[in-house]
Amino acid sequence: MIENRSVPLFGLSLSLLSLEEAAFFLIEGTPESPRAAMTLSLPMVGPLEKNASYRSAMERAEIVLPDGIGVVVASRILHGPGVPKSRVSGPDLFLTLCAQAHLQHLSFFFLGSTPEVLERIRTRLAREYPGVVWAGAYSPPFGEWGEEEERRILEKIASSGADILWVGMTAPKQELWIDAHREELKLRGAAAVGAAFDFFAETRPRAPLWMQRAGLEWLYRTLQEPRRMGKRYFLSLGPFLKAFLREIYRKRRERYNKKSENGSNTGEKGHGDS
Repeated sequence: MIENRSVPLFGLSLSLLSLEEAAFFLIEGTPESPRAAMTLSLPMVGPLEKNASYRSAMERAEIVLPDGIGVVVASRILHGPGVPKSRVSGPDLFLTLCAQAHLQHLSFFFLGSTPEVLERIRTRLAREYPGVVWAGAYSPPFGEWGEEEERRILEKIASSGADILWVGMTAPKQELWIDAHREELKLRGAAAVGAAFDFFAETRPRAPLWMQRAGLEWLYRTLQEPRRMGKRYFLSLGPFLKAFLREIYRKRRERYNKKSENGSNTGEKGHGDS
């Protein structure tokens, strides 16, 4: 059984599990105790500070994975080199779990994106991971969902018998939806993976492997969509730096208080021995 290991970051428990460990951790959930996997990257830090529901959803997730290189660097500065060892992105988690699901004949349900993307996912899964059971997929309407639509989605997933639910929408909508409904769906686990749907369907190019490993996937995405992604990263930088500086201050205060306590205890011991 995989046990989660984590460090505190931005008020959350940032998982230190490897890709393989995170995949097994999600699979080890049960319908009675489903597990949620969510990811954290630089653009998500600002909304965490403003949206209490989003923060609560992330806090309740069994694992929060370090998706963005900014999150990885911030954690290493605060907690030491190699903490975490590497990024664990949503798209990579999906591919890793596909390999395990293929061997164990686990079933997947996909929620999000367009019918065309979902069909391409189905085709590629059948070709590359034939052991994965296609439980179903649903492309919901854009915008807010009414009660009738929510009920339709829940019924589709619950009746599918899926082991794992993949949700490919924007943050924080995907995280909030998983948090609100995973208990009633009787799944092993659910994961919010955003752009993983488009990457796997090959409707949107992903950064070359060397850029992923170098922590430059954000740059590739910015060059691909400069107006949308450039603006997103630029506006996210301020809130991220503010939260990071607050983390540094908190860390220093903890060290100072610990030194003060140790000094006080040493003084009391010395006084008692005199």
